[in-house]
Amino acid sequence: INSVAGVLKLYFRGLENPLFPKERFTDLISCIRIDNLYERALHIRKLLLTLPRSVLIVMRYLFAFLNH
Repeated sequence: INSVAGVLKLYFRGLENPLFPKERFTDLISCIRIDNLYERALHIRKLLLTLPRSVLIVMRYLFAFLNH
């Protein structure tokens, strides 16, 4: 598991632009403060739709891997 995590860290560190752009990261963190889960999900969805398709694809694979 350590080697897989190490490869993932190297991959994400090597990206020219971070997976979560800095200007979107603070917006994403602010979503955590929303108590209503439905409203939180709506805000996160709206935020994710502003990201480039390539980022969404990488995120989908990453989260599927982490969920496995």
